[in-house]
Amino acid sequence: MQALPEPRVNTRKIAHNAAAFRALFPHVGTLELTRSWAGRIDLTPDVIPIIDQPEPGLFVAAGFSGHGFALGPSVGKQIAGWIVDGRTSLDLSAFRLSRFAEGTSAVASKAL
Repeated sequence: MQALPEPRVNTRKIAHNAAAFRALFPHVGTLELTRSWAGRIDLTPDVIPIIDQPEPGLFVAAGFSGHGFALGPSVGKQIAGWIVDGRTSLDLSAFRLSRFAEGTSAVASKAL
C-alpha cells in the first residue's frame, strides 16, 4: 500500500475563508491569522462510521471524525447492548465493515 502524501495548508482556501469571515462580521475588525495547520482526520472512504463486530469478541466503532462527540452516547449504548445482550436495539448493518469489500459503500464527495 502506497503512503499518502502529507497534507499541505491550502493558503488560497484560507484567504477565501478569511475574506468571507470579514464580510460576514465586519464589526470584529482586523484579525490576523497567526498559524495554520493541515492534517488528516479519521474518516472512512464513504464518510460513514464503522460500527461492527468483525470477529467474535472484537467490537469496532471508528471513523466518526468530529461527529463522535455527538454520536458517542447513542453508539456507546448500542455497543454496550451488543456486548451485554448480544444484540443492538437499532439495525446497524449500514455501518458494517464488510461494505467496503462488498462494494456497497458510497464514494465520498471531493468537496469534503
